[in-house]
Amino acid sequence: MLIPSSLPLDQYFATTPETIISAPVEHARIDPDNVEIMIQHMKCAAFELPFEPGDKLGDLPDEAVADGLEFLTHHRVVHPVEGPEGKTYHWSSDAYPAADVSLRSVGWDNFVIIDLDNDQTLAEMDWRSTHTMLHEQAIYQHDGAQFQVERLDFENRKAFVRSVKPDYYTTAETHTRVAVIEEDETTSLQ
Repeated sequence: MLIPSSLPLDQYFATTPETIISAPVEHARIDPDNVEIMIQHMKCAAFELPFEPGDKLGDLPDEAVADGLEFLTHHRVVHPVEGPEGKTYHWSSDAYPAADVSLRSVGWDNFVIIDLDNDQTLAEMDWRSTHTMLHEQAIYQHDGAQFQVERLDFENRKAFVRSVKPDYYTTAETHTRVAVIEEDETTSLQ
């Protein structure tokens, strides 16, 4: 079931559903040399087993792996231990890294949404959505409950919310401009 919004693309699909139903399956494509993807893979790999001297990560050059490990060391995600053959990098964070790997975006600057009533983490939201859905005083919906955003901590990427039962909700006002770049076909509606 598709419930379209007033966005132009949603309206297009609402009036021409065959474009979705008969379209071929879209293949996911990633660039394994993308630094953000590489760092996320390194975090997950280091959680499973320490990086030992000479370990590889796919087809990445040794310098890229070394730079990634130094980056993770600087951010205290891994801890280097000097051995007779070189440094071994051990996982040193208390978080499970795969939980932070998004299948929807490569950004790792997500905001963590924390319930102030019980100091529990409710969810995460990507950086772009935070500005429209988690602004201070916004009503955030989670698992059928409503929470009001009390405070945003931009530096630490945290949104602090409190359970409420308001008789209203909030929606962000966003402005979108649509322009026709190229026309493949046109049809008269009359």
